[in-house]
Amino acid sequence: MSDKRIPELNPAASTAKQGKFAIYDPFDDETVQIGIQPALGAVRANADWQADTTYAIDDIVIFQGLTVWKSLQNSNTGNVPSENTWWTELSISEADGITDTQWAAGVFTYDDSKVIYQNTAYYLQTAAPFESSDIAAEIIAGDWSTSSAGTLPSLIFVPTGGTFTTKDIGAIKLIIYLTQANATYVLPTIVSLSSSNFTIELKNESGGNVTISASDTIDGDSLIQLVDGENLTIAAGTSEYNLL
Repeated sequence: MSDKRIPELNPAASTAKQGKFAIYDPFDDETVQIGIQPALGAVRANADWQADTTYAIDDIVIFQGLTVWKSLQNSNTGNVPSENTWWTELSISEADGITDTQWAAGVFTYDDSKVIYQNTAYYLQTAAPFESSDIAAEIIAGDWSTSSAGTLPSLIFVPTGGTFTTKDIGAIKLIIYLTQANATYVLPTIVSLSSSNFTIELKNESGGNVTISASDTIDGDSLIQLVDGENLTIAAGTSEYNLL
């Protein structure tokens, strides 16, 4: 039996979100390619162009897994996507996928795509493929939300107003490291949370003071200031946040 493993590969010059890498599958004894996004758990929309499907105007398809096209007419059947009277090519967003990438206009081809906009993580609520051109208006329209289909606290609890990083501790505790000095971090409203069965520890690692703001109040206070290195642990109650 020949050895199909790859003992050494040259390092990649850059990391491509839509690229592929090689892995050795010991069960089939062969080296195969896998896309970066699918390897991270992303699910691409089932929108491959089909010759026997009739497309309406503005329908978007994925062609050969590489490009996206918008139908320019109704009753569009059997016409291979190319720049013509039937189709026009669209650009895939540079943020397409589920990694922490700043929002960029274009088509999103992955269901529940994740983007960063104004230091906040947003998840696509509309079925992919979705053409995004003005995320601010699309958020108002409900196409994007700070909640995801996931169940981890980091997908549910997203403060705004400053930079931060997060760490999930199981499925019941979230640690948020606040990294922007003099920022005011606004906690999400309790009604927007899909679950309250977890605790949140806010750690000020900004090098300065930060302010925590909550319209639902934190034990009756709408503003709490944390000095550098100070922590605050809270949980969402029925109508306000509770200090722990």
